[in-house]
Amino acid sequence: MSRRVIVLCAAFCIVIGAPAIAAAQTASPDTVRGRVTDDSAHAVRASIKVTRGPDRLTLDTETDSAGNYSVRFEQGTGDYLVYVTAPGFRTTRRRVQRKADEHALVADFTLARDLARLDTVKVTAVKPERASNAVSSMLPDPGASERWEGGVNGQLPPTLAGDLGAIASTMSNVSVGPNGPTILGAAASSNLTTLNGMAMAAGTIPRAARTDTRVTGATFDATRGGFSGANIDVRLSAGSREFQNRRAYLTFDPPVLQFADPTSRSLGARSGGFHASVGADGEAIRDVMT
Repeated sequence: MSRRVIVLCAAFCIVIGAPAIAAAQTASPDTVRGRVTDDSAHAVRASIKVTRGPDRLTLDTETDSAGNYSVRFEQGTGDYLVYVTAPGFRTTRRRVQRKADEHALVADFTLARDLARLDTVKVTAVKPERASNAVSSMLPDPGASERWEGGVNGQLPPTLAGDLGAIASTMSNVSVGPNGPTILGAAASSNLTTLNGMAMAAGTIPRAARTDTRVTGATFDATRGGFSGANIDVRLSAGSREFQNRRAYLTFDPPVLQFADPTSRSLGARSGGFHASVGADGEAIRDVMT
């Protein structure tokens, strides 16, 4: 190949490439900006992806608290594709092209809510069963230190029959102080005396009453509270529809029958008196009232 041909080819390449080189050297920066809002004109926090055409260079950004965004391309081409994504909204894209000689391209977006349609859900319910407690009231409570006493306690003399403090003292862990029974040194004011579950201020019950007395010192039953010492619970026994029971007691305690030494007599340790009580249970009116 002659030198003249080589020179002509080089000159032709220079002539063809000169416009592209000049265009690259004269390309100015482009800024793509805008604002992203929802259908109520509220600013939306969104992710922005701007792709430059035709070389597909991509820049990412996010909107600020006011919903504004801005992306700058140092070598602007005037042709861009803008993608907008935000949680809870439909993804949107738009092509933005330069008009005339502008270098700030504006692309505002209003995003629509992305409402997800759920499958039909069928809810069924099972009628709850009523809670029941098959434990008899006469059985000891779990973890409790207690004792039941029914009728006349053979451990007590007739003069103390019906004395709730004396009945409580028959338990091994209960001691009797000047103010009443006590457990683990707790004051008598920490005790709770109840009659059929209701508070009772009395300390004695008639000897002729058919009752069951339960003395509880500790229990894990959360439904029983109001005491930190002892719970003396007196319950009236149910009458029978087949039998009528009648009882009468008369207890004499004359001082002449009491033995005391001279010191006790001088201190007035001897005291006399009598107790009488009458009780009955069963049917009061046949087939009507028990």
